[in-house]
Amino acid sequence: VHINPSRAAQIANEMMNIIISDHIEKEKLRSDVQIKYLTGIVAESLLELDQIRTDLESFTINNSSMPFENLAAASIIYDRAKQELEQTNVYINAINEMINITESKETNASAYKFLNEKHPIVDNVKFRRIFGQSEIISQWTWPKLETITAISQTMRDRKKGLENDVYNYKLNTDKLTVAANTYSELKRKVKLAEATYTVLIEQVKAQSM
Repeated sequence: VHINPSRAAQIANEMMNIIISDHIEKEKLRSDVQIKYLTGIVAESLLELDQIRTDLESFTINNSSMPFENLAAASIIYDRAKQELEQTNVYINAINEMINITESKETNASAYKFLNEKHPIVDNVKFRRIFGQSEIISQWTWPKLETITAISQTMRDRKKGLENDVYNYKLNTDKLTVAANTYSELKRKVKLAEATYTVLIEQVKAQSM
């Protein structure tokens, strides 16, 4: 319907070429901006990854590369000390009862039965050995008051030492717990940073293509 169809087609083609060229330039500009942005993010991600790795390395140098193993070992020592302290308290309670009975001068079979019922620990082999008693339950002779008192003092001294040990072991266990948690958090951050960096690199590759 144009007076000069050839000329009209030429103008239309030139207009379309301008539109296509403008579209390509805009897409290229958009892609360049996106690549530049992603590249910047990748650089930041790499710096963050390096920093976290450095933090982890510094932690292992200043603390240990096996915090969980150290915590497990310290926890066992702490638990054993608490058990020993608890056992010592049981010994002390039984010994105090022995002192009361001995001071009352009622050291007979019924007194031993009362002691045994209230403090079954007296039938324990280790407890009997403290007083040089026979390991045979039916055989029991009351130690002298001086002997019981001396052993009582020894046990109280032992209790004080164990209380100090338990306190120090608890502090050490708490410290190692914090260290283990810190190590775990740093390892998690390293894995997350590595994954983030890998994903960003792949995005830059895809965008470039």
